[in-house]
Amino acid sequence: DTEHDITPGWTANESVSHKGIGGGPWEKGNAHVAYTQICRMFTEMRQTSRDQLMADTLLISVDKEAFLHEPYRVDTDNGIGLMSQSVLSYLRMNNPYTSHTGMPLRIKTVYDLPHGTCVLYNSSIKTMRFIIAQDLSFIGPQQYAYEYRWFGRIKVGGIQYICPKNIIYLRGI
Repeated sequence: DTEHDITPGWTANESVSHKGIGGGPWEKGNAHVAYTQICRMFTEMRQTSRDQLMADTLLISVDKEAFLHEPYRVDTDNGIGLMSQSVLSYLRMNNPYTSHTGMPLRIKTVYDLPHGTCVLYNSSIKTMRFIIAQDLSFIGPQQYAYEYRWFGRIKVGGIQYICPKNIIYLRGI
């Protein structure tokens, strides 16, 4: 469940909050900078949505996911030390959503997410829904060698943003 398809225009909705939450591109700092920016996204969303729903899913691009596989750095009495886990695994279990619900944050890799963007949102039907304009219809079975295949057809209508304040984009990472 690491791949997530994005409908074109999904990250360009004008009613969704666009934030450039300080710190600049992740490559200029260490992975701890990325962790801090993502936690700031949670805070920003809670303030914007007035605690309606809490974000439970983070979408990041493949290159940013690779960057988050760095070991997490912590300040110790002797200076900065490295933990045995990556920033990605640390983030999954140590974030505002997990601290409130006890459930891990869902982090999904997106292949066609615009460069330098990540998306934090609540995956509830109260936030957005995918519109299916026509029911799924199947074409009769087709025989291929020693097997039969059933092909289906579906018409989709995009994404409806029910509560855009429960979605936040982070640009410039």
